[in-house]
Amino acid sequence: DFDGLSDAGADHPERPYDLVFANILRPVLIQFADALCSRVRRDGGCLVLSGLVQDDLAEVIACYSKKLGVKPIEMAKNEWRALRFNVSSKPV
Repeated sequence: DFDGLSDAGADHPERPYDLVFANILRPVLIQFADALCSRVRRDGGCLVLSGLVQDDLAEVIACYSKKLGVKPIEMAKNEWRALRFNVSSKPV
């Protein structure tokens, strides 16, 4: 338990969540794309992927946009990049 939050995913592995956040390098994000996408609620959930650099973006965006049906919002801080996918039941 951390400030009132717990790792509910450990007890409920099939449950979709409002927010899924992964701060992992590109190869791991690609390898676990199906698992991460399956955890995001499809009617208003949000997936944030970080730990990326500019050269990682094209492959990660292509992979996750295809699976989620939406394009991400790109964020940057210095050399680091993050992607936010706002997922709805209707592809954008």
